[in-house]
Amino acid sequence: MAPRESSRQSDLVSALQGAVPDPSSTVEMASWLGLLTRDHELSEYGLALQWLAGSQTTDLPNGPFPVGATELLLWLLLRVDHLLLALLKGWDSSTTRPDQRVEQALGALLSDLRQVADPDNLAPAPRLADLLASSAADPGRGDELLRARLDLLASLGLLLPGGETRFSTSVDSRLRGLIDTLQQVSLTADGVQAFLDGGFFSAVLIGPARHHSAESTSRIERLLWLSQAYAALQRPLGFTPGRPISLLACCLALRAGVALEIEDAYECIYGAAEDRWSEYLHFSGGSRFDREFLIRIDPGLAEELEREITAGSSDE
Repeated sequence: MAPRESSRQSDLVSALQGAVPDPSSTVEMASWLGLLTRDHELSEYGLALQWLAGSQTTDLPNGPFPVGATELLLWLLLRVDHLLLALLKGWDSSTTRPDQRVEQALGALLSDLRQVADPDNLAPAPRLADLLASSAADPGRGDELLRARLDLLASLGLLLPGGETRFSTSVDSRLRGLIDTLQQVSLTADGVQAFLDGGFFSAVLIGPARHHSAESTSRIERLLWLSQAYAALQRPLGFTPGRPISLLACCLALRAGVALEIEDAYECIYGAAEDRWSEYLHFSGGSRFDREFLIRIDPGLAEELEREITAGSSDE
């Protein structure tokens, strides 16, 4: 028996009527990406997207969303869609037939997974063998799987007019950088997580600052981005998950032309917990020692950091 649609979900679908072509699919997509909780409220990731969408009016020169919003959505998409990761990794060598491109990507994904000994590393790709069999048996299925992902990339402004088969002239430079980086990524659970936490923003950063990294900024600047991200996402009571805060901080750094990675943000907050900023930081139950910490940041931290940055600038 299918679960009944929640009243909150019905309200969202009704609210989107006339604003988007398919409100039900939009709500389902938002839930899949993690922008909505199980109760169909905005998650921390949803709040981060809302904040990015409302905090800057100028768009990217070659994209439909404010700086950072496209990258946040792409990060969330790659986190849940490993078939898309495999398609992007093999894009340059793909055949032009949609069904063959999907079969090739699924085969490569299965090949990566067969090489791991830890069963937990199989988690990102359930039913891959079934997908591969259905794609091989029905070419239309491969076209459907590919087209859905091309449409998603196009909606983010990452696929440009010109046809997906002429790769060099039809993709945004952020997508080109992403695909170049993916050649070295193993599509296992650990490999994908390591890339999303430690290489994604370096891959998609564009423009003259392409090679700028977190090392090109002071730790105070990095901590300020984190405190600003926390202020945007903080829960009214209790502690706030660290990964959404770190993701939003990386998007804020991107606006400054800096490739701050999530692992950089983690190291920054861990380091601050051991120095003079520690009085502003409160972790839940020692969870800062794993990679999914919960945190509360006192509001005075951002003011102190901004004051110190301003003082440092005036001394130069």
